[in-house]
Amino acid sequence: MELTLDDVGDVSTIPDLLDQIERPVASMIGDGAYDGQAVYE
Repeated sequence: MELTLDDVGDVSTIPDLLDQIERPVASMIGDGAYDGQAVYE
């Protein structure tokens, strides 16, 4: 979990959050802020 400031987009935190996971990710659930091409890549 990461808290961002108002001027930082939530999507920008995805790479750092995923780096904390040691196994492959099969699926992820998030709100509309994470529904974008950068997250799927």
